[in-house]
Amino acid sequence: MGSQLLATDELICVNPCPSVAEFVLRNPLYPETAGMPTPKRTVFNRSFWQSLIAVLAGNAIYYGIYRYLPPRGQHQLYRIDWGLAVDFWICVICYFLIRMIP
Repeated sequence: MGSQLLATDELICVNPCPSVAEFVLRNPLYPETAGMPTPKRTVFNRSFWQSLIAVLAGNAIYYGIYRYLPPRGQHQLYRIDWGLAVDFWICVICYFLIRMIP
């Protein structure tokens, strides 16, 4: 197949499969993006790390206070019960506290 030559007024691309970012940066239809650097791709964004930390911290807090909770607030394996709700809300509170950090 080889490389294809695609030419328009100002757009010339020799790469057979250009990335969308390269196309947008070279495309004269989007002058506001002309000359801007290609955005870096990150594997995980900040919100993923915030969520992960919130879940780990929330579960650590929940299992730290587990023995002090009433029996209805203690999670039983393989059941949907009030213990899951307590654990969930602790994780949600941790998430919003972490989100408040700049």
